[in-house]
Amino acid sequence: MKIADIEIGIMNYINQEIAPKASGLMKFGIYTGAFLFANKGEKLLNSHLPTLQKMDLIDSEGNIDIDSLYKASKMGIAQSGNKLEIKGMIFNESDLDKIYEYIKNGKE
Repeated sequence: MKIADIEIGIMNYINQEIAPKASGLMKFGIYTGAFLFANKGEKLLNSHLPTLQKMDLIDSEGNIDIDSLYKASKMGIAQSGNKLEIKGMIFNESDLDKIYEYIKNGKE
């Protein structure tokens, strides 16, 4: 899967699941961060390209193995107590499932 498809899925997840629950400055921060990620995502990916290729998560054509990344994320969140806090927001296994569906199925 191309990085652009993943970015679209993440942006759809943010627009549908995260931002509507926020207000004020938090909502502004969420949208600002999402747009920064969308504009810088490929650059960030390229900076970690050799590591990702060694882990077999990305091939020489830039396709990301989203299924392997999803499975690893599920194991990681389970081992960390089934929650992850990012800037005061709590994400759990259910959130990973939703993000995966938005990315995998192009859900809007």
